[in-house]
Amino acid sequence: VTINFNDGESKKMSINQAFQEVNISKGYGKPISISVDSKKKVYAQINWQGIPDMFTIKEVSEKLKIKRKWLDDNGNPIQIDALKKGDSFWIHYSVEKIKKTYQRLDELALSQLLPSGWEIDNSRLSQSALPDWTQKLTIGNEEYVDIRDDSISWFFDLKTNESSMDFIVRINVVTPGKYILAPTIAEAMYDDTYKAILPAKKVVVD
Repeated sequence: VTINFNDGESKKMSINQAFQEVNISKGYGKPISISVDSKKKVYAQINWQGIPDMFTIKEVSEKLKIKRKWLDDNGNPIQIDALKKGDSFWIHYSVEKIKKTYQRLDELALSQLLPSGWEIDNSRLSQSALPDWTQKLTIGNEEYVDIRDDSISWFFDLKTNESSMDFIVRINVVTPGKYILAPTIAEAMYDDTYKAILPAKKVVVD
């Protein structure tokens, strides 16, 4: 068996062993060909691992659109680039059908991975604790909310007569440092033509 790399180099391997591993240290994403000079069956598999660069993910609006606001307890807009330990604020998301189509959309998900310097104030998500400005929003209509230490996801449908739905979460700022707010993603779980992404953002906690 000969493995031919994109830069012209090649590596010969014996097929007498049941399993062999070759590390690829360059030419990522480039074509690799394998020549087999034996009648024995040979199976090839490529595995990769690494940490994705979140800032390569661009804004996307494919049949869905996300709007996101940072608000104080009175509903006033704030900046989140440089927060202080002990601060609290709200994130308001809105997921909308593009062009206000009347088609019903089922099994949608909105997901947000949080910076490790922030935490979700789960005690403030009950209806009785919500501030007055949330009364004009269409919140609480999701089918399920999954709240974890470092993330929150809402699962919901947009019915025929619904063009959008609102979601809110209160955040406590707890640990000083420089962090990355991961991309916000909304998508139809069983139809990849419906997707919206807001890019990652750098945040600082003083």
